Amino acid sequence: MNLSKISFQITAFFIAALIHTALVPVFAQPPDTLWTYEYRGPQDDNVVDIAPTSDGGFVCAIKSEAETVDSGRAVLVKLNTMGQEAWSWSYRDWDLWTVTTVTGTQDGGFILAGSGNTWWQEQAVLRTDSAGNPLWYRYYRVPYTDWAVDIVTTHDGGYALITAQLALLRLNAAGDSLWSRDYGDYHFGYGGELIETDDRGFILCGTRGYIRPDSMWDVQPWICKTDSLGGIEWERRINVTGDVWCMTIASAGDGDYVVAGSSFATDTSRSRPFVARISGSGDVLWTRIWNDVEANLRRCRALPDGGFILGGLYASDTPYFERYYLMKIDGNGNRLWDGIYGNSQLVSGSALAVLNDGSLGIGNGQLRSNTIGWDAWAARTGVVTSAVSPPSIIPANPILLSIYPNPFNSTTQIEFTLPTTRRVSLRLYDVLGREVAVLLDEMKTVGEHSVRFDGGSLSSGVYFCRMEAGTEARIQKIVLMR
Repeated sequence: MNLSKISFQITAFFIAALIHTALVPVFAQPPDTLWTYEYRGPQDDNVVDIAPTSDGGFVCAIKSEAETVDSGRAVLVKLNTMGQEAWSWSYRDWDLWTVTTVTGTQDGGFILAGSGNTWWQEQAVLRTDSAGNPLWYRYYRVPYTDWAVDIVTTHDGGYALITAQLALLRLNAAGDSLWSRDYGDYHFGYGGELIETDDRGFILCGTRGYIRPDSMWDVQPWICKTDSLGGIEWERRINVTGDVWCMTIASAGDGDYVVAGSSFATDTSRSRPFVARISGSGDVLWTRIWNDVEANLRRCRALPDGGFILGGLYASDTPYFERYYLMKIDGNGNRLWDGIYGNSQLVSGSALAVLNDGSLGIGNGQLRSNTIGWDAWAARTGVVTSAVSPPSIIPANPILLSIYPNPFNSTTQIEFTLPTTRRVSLRLYDVLGREVAVLLDEMKTVGEHSVRFDGGSLSSGVYFCRMEAGTEARIQKIVLMR
């Protein structure tokens, strides 16, 4: 036996293994759980939504059952980066009976939405400051027995919410209702999530029932694009076999959107993960259903690397009990990894947020040990993507504006680059702030664009070109010399 040859082969094997390990992508496998947190109220509790905070932690919106029947309360808990409770608030006295969603506000506070404590289950909204102190509370009855399922902060500091029965409600910063629209005129409808678009309209997702030729009906994903007043610009049904529920939507950053939910196509008693990518004009680019996994997707969040993280419920061997399920996909819908978290837990919400450092905040309802009921459960995972908020004043996808030649004596070229499809306006102002020309005011797609400006009708001097693209703006000085 040649021992030197064997030694060489073993050494080569370990070197190859090290090289292979070095080449494996950093985020190519499910992350570990860094810590967990539990909240126990008098009855049943579960985390229904999570919102990141600027300090790297997050807040948990908790649906908490009170001691008596038909009584509940909303709870908001702030956790730091180590999972320690910084503060908590119970809003039972504010008549926010059931909370379903929470998001951050422009000043660092929070807005919670759900339903109030009445038989009509009106939509209820509670605004807090950054420490959870209540600032104001409003409730609405649009259009009928209904409750809020998702709320977003809009460009002007106001809010928009979608209800369980597919209504859209627009609020100003003080919570006053500006307008509402009802899209639930089909045989069946259930609201998912919404996104404000760069043209200040909205993209809504949800589920609707459609009558088939045989008089039976299918449950299918529904996507709707509205203008800034809620008027429908287009709506789409995603045609897939069997009943498919759409629960969540995320912006891809390039004008596309990704929606997710669950499919019951192969077995009406078992759910399979469903994901689809939609263009900004409503075209279905691809759909994915994974029949090897029994899971119900409830949350989809975009990642800086172009992929998406999906959260939901994974069915266990015990009927009616699930565990938390995570899946990461790339921009083409290819599954990169999936993982299961927590112990057996009762069916409830599946909260998910991408945190500042690229880790995840997840939450649900954790089955109590040695007693009846379940506790609110939250966890922080390891990093799954690059940092969400890089330490730079330059955005990851900047809007670029350049003007050449400058100074100019007759004509000049204004060029700009867009990271996503947006409504763009180009306006020219003199040194007194008076508008002297409108060069552009229309929707533009992602990529590079150019506008030729002829200053023949203007006198020599200094002017300012202001570009607005969605919610962002750029200003550049130009000089006209004769």
